[in-house]
Amino acid sequence: MDRFVIKRVSVQSSSTCAPDKNTQANEPGSIIREAASTSASEPPPKKKVKSWTRQYSDEFLKYGFVKCEQEKGEPRPQCVICSEVLANESLKPSKLKRHLETKHPSLATKPVDYFQRRKEQMKMSVKVLNTATTLNDKAQLASYLVSYRIAKEKVPYTCGEKLILPSCVDIVSTMLDGKSADKIKCVPISDTTVSRRISDIAENLELQLVSHLQTAGEFAIQLDESTDISNCAVLLVYVRYVHEDDFLEDMLCCLTLPTHSSGSEIYRVLNDCIVGKYKLNWANCKGITTDGAANMTGKKSGVVTKISEAAGNDVTWRHCFIHREALAAKGIPDNLRGVLNDVVKVINTIKGSALNSRLFELLCLEMGADHSHLLYHTEVRWLSRGRILTRVYELRMEIHIFLLEKKIQYGKLVLQ
Repeated sequence: MDRFVIKRVSVQSSSTCAPDKNTQANEPGSIIREAASTSASEPPPKKKVKSWTRQYSDEFLKYGFVKCEQEKGEPRPQCVICSEVLANESLKPSKLKRHLETKHPSLATKPVDYFQRRKEQMKMSVKVLNTATTLNDKAQLASYLVSYRIAKEKVPYTCGEKLILPSCVDIVSTMLDGKSADKIKCVPISDTTVSRRISDIAENLELQLVSHLQTAGEFAIQLDESTDISNCAVLLVYVRYVHEDDFLEDMLCCLTLPTHSSGSEIYRVLNDCIVGKYKLNWANCKGITTDGAANMTGKKSGVVTKISEAAGNDVTWRHCFIHREALAAKGIPDNLRGVLNDVVKVINTIKGSALNSRLFELLCLEMGADHSHLLYHTEVRWLSRGRILTRVYELRMEIHIFLLEKKIQYGKLVLQ
């Protein structure tokens, strides 16, 4: 056995290189080591790379295979029975026939017309799937757009399903055709869907606003604490910042005060939202606008003082100009206050009675006045004082005639 190995290696070595005089032919160990070193020095054979691709032929349809339309690059066969996609190397009649006979032996004897019908059915199913996907995406987008408009107009959520959708179906079916109207019916705008859509839109807008604030860095806030009709204390927070070289103002949040409305409680709720939820830094707050209430401007426990302490600098504080107008209106002179009180009495005389209100409306319509109703005055909305005075001045002749016909004592005061 050793002699056989020695003889084979020696022949190989003699064919590749010249014989060495110092090498002995009867030493099998040295010859084997030389052959091993020679084979190790030779580079490994390169892997054969495929330089061509097989092409699809229409004759492959008789084996139940078509060209896969969804695959990009090299053509690949797809079975019309099981929709399996094979590799490009399988584009051989033998391999395609083996797949048909192995996976679908009962269909191996079917004619070409059968596979042609299966091909058309597969195309139709793919087309329907793509159409349904596209239609579903458009329906979702339309649902969000309608929900956004419902939120802007502040109408009930049921308006979409009961009014908007039937109206759109009627318009499309009249102007276009019934097939297009059936597509409109696929838009989901029920009351619960609209509620979810509006919540999604609100969350997205909130994320965009917080992202803008974090990018802008510096910002200013405006605070207003009030009590709503259900005796719930709320805190409105508005923010002003710079975005794309422009000053923007947005409503940041509406916070609920669970217990007291003191300065410490307001700051605690506000800090949990600004720092805890939105991850903003009080050091970037450069200005605060509030009213002059003690819980806002207190020297020890006011909200402005606590924000300044958290920011580490003196934050600029400004008094809200709307509250300034309210304070100025409360301190009007006695002669102006008497005029305002007389106007309020005249309005209450006419608006307090349903009959007088209807008769006054008819009188204004007969005389061709620009308005037919008077406005009520309220202490909460202080800007209504100027509006009611303007409306009474514009309808002064109609009010004078109406009060004289009713023999009310305020008739002469209107023209004065």
